[in-house]
Amino acid sequence: MNTTLRFSVTGLDCATCVRRVEQAALALPGVAAARASLTTGTLEVDRLGDGPASAEIAAAVAATGHEL
Repeated sequence: MNTTLRFSVTGLDCATCVRRVEQAALALPGVAAARASLTTGTLEVDRLGDGPASAEIAAAVAATGHEL
């Protein structure tokens, strides 16, 4: 079963930041899609089956200099 997780992202202030956050999430195994929004400061991640846990996604995003 696929699930969508939604997170608030701090420091999301430019299109480059949005792309970096999306790419970080997409690089995780079990992530089907990732959509970050500059307007709302959010990240939505579509997980396949037992895809990555929230903590794994948070760690990947933290590596870009942003926090969930």
